[in-house]
Amino acid sequence: MSKTKQKNDPAGSEESKEPDNFTPMASIIRKNVISTLGRPPELLDVVVRELWNDYYRINVLTGVNMIAARMTHSFFVSVNSVGDILKSEPTMTRVYA
Repeated sequence: MSKTKQKNDPAGSEESKEPDNFTPMASIIRKNVISTLGRPPELLDVVVRELWNDYYRINVLTGVNMIAARMTHSFFVSVNSVGDILKSEPTMTRVYA
């Protein structure tokens, strides 16, 4: 009997899931965050993690490299079905040109 998981195996389906940060919705939210905030100098990443339903945690990482990264901004946001930010805690405003 093979020890590899089959594609139709429900237990194996978890392994094939994309990480939250790389889903199409996360990409849309990432673009909306940068559009609202502006682009920080030395931007490394905008990490988008789904919490529940349409609520996400957003962390904006900046620095010269990942070793020297710092979390410049952090938000809890709710979004609609197309990824538009409806509410943000704290309030997201334009910071960068």
